[in-house]
Amino acid sequence: MLLMESGLRSLKTRVTLFTLGIFLVCIWSLAWFAGHALRGEMEQQIGVQEYSTAAFIARAIDRELEDRLEALHKVAGLIRERGASEHQTIQALLDERLILKGPFNGGTMFVSSAGTVLAEVPESMGRIGLDLGDRPYLEIALRDGRPAIGSPVIGRKQQAPVFGMAVPVRDAHERIIGALVGVTNLDQSNFLDPITQKTYGKTGSYLLVAPSQRLVVTASDKRRIMEVLPPAGANPELDRFIDGYEGSGRLVNPLGVDVLVAAKRLVQTDWYVAVTLPVDEAFEPMQASLQPILLAALALSILAAGLTWWMLRRQLSPMLDAARTLAAVADDGQPLQVLPVSQGDEIGQLIGAFNRLIETALEREAALRKSEELFSQFMRHSPVYIFIKEMTPTDSRVVQASANFREMIGVTGEAMRGKLMSELFPPEFARKMIADDHAIAASGKPMRLDEELDGRYYTTIKFPIVQGDRTLVAGYTMDITERRQVECELETYRHHLEKLVEERTAALSVAKEVAEAANRAKSTFLATMSHELRTPLNGIMGMVDLARRSATDPRQIEQLAKAQQASHSLLAIINDILDISKIEAERLKLENIEFRLGGVLNNLSSLLASRVADKGLQFALDLPPELAAQPVRGDPLRLSQILINLAGNAIKFTEHGTITVSARLEEEREQSLCIHFAVRDTGIGIARELLPRLFSAFEQADGSMTRKYGGTGLGLAISKRLVTMMGGRIGVESEPGVGSTFWFTVVLGKATSAGEIAAVPVGDAEQLLRERHAGRRVLLVEDEPVNQEVARDLMAESGLLVETADDGMAALEMLDRGGYDLILMDIQMPRMNGIEATRAIRARPDGGSVPILAMTANAFEDDRRQCLACGMNDFVAKPVDPTVLFSRLLKWLDAFPRAAPGSGERAQS
Repeated sequence: MLLMESGLRSLKTRVTLFTLGIFLVCIWSLAWFAGHALRGEMEQQIGVQEYSTAAFIARAIDRELEDRLEALHKVAGLIRERGASEHQTIQALLDERLILKGPFNGGTMFVSSAGTVLAEVPESMGRIGLDLGDRPYLEIALRDGRPAIGSPVIGRKQQAPVFGMAVPVRDAHERIIGALVGVTNLDQSNFLDPITQKTYGKTGSYLLVAPSQRLVVTASDKRRIMEVLPPAGANPELDRFIDGYEGSGRLVNPLGVDVLVAAKRLVQTDWYVAVTLPVDEAFEPMQASLQPILLAALALSILAAGLTWWMLRRQLSPMLDAARTLAAVADDGQPLQVLPVSQGDEIGQLIGAFNRLIETALEREAALRKSEELFSQFMRHSPVYIFIKEMTPTDSRVVQASANFREMIGVTGEAMRGKLMSELFPPEFARKMIADDHAIAASGKPMRLDEELDGRYYTTIKFPIVQGDRTLVAGYTMDITERRQVECELETYRHHLEKLVEERTAALSVAKEVAEAANRAKSTFLATMSHELRTPLNGIMGMVDLARRSATDPRQIEQLAKAQQASHSLLAIINDILDISKIEAERLKLENIEFRLGGVLNNLSSLLASRVADKGLQFALDLPPELAAQPVRGDPLRLSQILINLAGNAIKFTEHGTITVSARLEEEREQSLCIHFAVRDTGIGIARELLPRLFSAFEQADGSMTRKYGGTGLGLAISKRLVTMMGGRIGVESEPGVGSTFWFTVVLGKATSAGEIAAVPVGDAEQLLRERHAGRRVLLVEDEPVNQEVARDLMAESGLLVETADDGMAALEMLDRGGYDLILMDIQMPRMNGIEATRAIRARPDGGSVPILAMTANAFEDDRRQCLACGMNDFVAKPVDPTVLFSRLLKWLDAFPRAAPGSGERAQS
């Protein structure tokens, strides 16, 4: 069909209309923007003119008001000079003052301090005796002694809109005796008429407005005198002027007219002068000037459309010729041929591109023929059975099939094309295949099928192909008979493997139970060893401490001090072994409490002070104040243990110089802080090749150090494990003969406040016990005689009355006979242990009134939690450090009141 050359379907018609539309939009948009800008500029200029006019009128009215107030002031001065106090005298004075008769067309009055009219001119007004005390402007003059101008009101005698001016009248003693009032009648000719009885432009007007009363005082249109303006909120633009705005603007006035308005306030009163001009009048000249511009724009648009149509007709003629040629080729069934190109513009390029498209179509036609030939060869030689079928109402028919498919069915050549499934396969197999084909065609989804035919197994993938208005089903089939045989063999092997896995799993389960039993035995052994080692060590250390307290011979004191130091070293070794065992058994749990780093480092300094002083070393703490005061959450006890291990090693291997412990904030996260600690010394240093072994258990840099300096080699291993549990890392930098720097990082949680309890200085606890709690009764429940004697003698020296019980049952019997202020309870005892005894005590009606402190050699965290869970208040580990014991006794005796005296006070000392 030839391309249409006319109507809206014609390209040149559409381009012409589109061009005309663009031209019109541009011209009219330009005209609109120009008009808008011109209106804005004109509105601004008119506003400036209106404001200048309003300011001029406001100055004129201010002068008139000032002149009238001055006239009233002069007469008020005469009344004062003459000392007139009688209303007759004042009346005579007013009658002879002609100065008051011209300015005030509504007359002049003298009002007493009570607000009553005593004299007036002319007297014919009949206002003498009238009470004007309710006039606000009179109240200002009489009360405040200031001149005032009132708002317009309807006069009581004249029944016309009037406003008054008042000045105070004083006597010789400056006392206000009344006010002189001048009244202006707005209905009659007055001093405002020459100003307001004009128009601004043709229809504009002037107004004098009293904003506080929202009243029109006077206007060019006299009918608007005393007009009440709309209430607040009804006209926001009008409210802006009433609220005090001076300048120009645009609003719809109370008469419903859109006006440009400018306002200027008076000086003598809060009134303002408004000049208004209707918007239609203001922009009338501009509208007249825009009409020729718009007509010219329309003419130019029509001219542009004509020129565009003529140019397109000329330029598109080669394309129309090409369209006619193509139509002739299509109608006559001729082969495609190259079109003539008559020009080199875009139309020529289009025809050239179409020629290339024709060449490409010819090439693709040839390629399609090659592709069909290739597909035919693929169908002939494919090892997979390929087929395409067409649906019939009750069957499916072969459209195309591969050669091997035809061979499998037993049909040769092209005889298979058009065959129905019911003709090719057994009835039952054919019915199932036909149902599957129709289901795939209806659903439009592929399907995988496993089939068996003549003792062989096949897997078939079928999928729909939509071709115009019909749906074909294509697919391919693979013979999987051999694969099925292999799968059966694999399934047999899998069942055999499953049986082997079940047997091995049962064996592993037995091994796991044996390992867990060994782990529990190890934990039980550690707990038993802890108790068995600490119990005699508690007696040794206690007896040494008691002997040292009572010794007087210096040599004996020195020997006891060395024995005490040796026992503490033994306790440290036991603690290290138990700590590394607990870590390896994963029984060591970290606390998560609030504390401050400053307290931890200060405590470290106190603990190491004597060792540092004995070796003549310097000890320094480097901790920023803001970090020292930062509240954090973590385990302060284990953090102190790491620092004591590292600082203790530094002191041990340093003969002279300085030990420095520093802390820095390495990284601040949203909920946590990463703190970097470093312990620097000026000691013997460590060789580089020995550094990798330092943090292994039971390792030291050199075996000879054990002989020279002592130690188990567990401190650094424990420190590394603790640092890892705190989310950090640990390392060392060292140079032999210069010194070492051990550093580590830990991650601590942020806290809002560190709830640290101020601890009693350790050295003061025993003295404070004597001062505060001498004579208070303590029950010591302990089955081991030596430990019993040590604890009893220590507490007796601090002034406490101590009674002992050998086991839990004895403790319960003694509680029946007497009240105690505190109970020290061992855990492992015959007949009834400490846990059972504590539960029995807490079950009594008064069992919660006495603090119970566990005193046991079991040092595991589980033991501590078990003690607190059964009702004990605190935990004192054996061997008992006297200073720690005194501190805990002081803490809990301070917290609980003295017990009521019992029947049997049997104190043993």
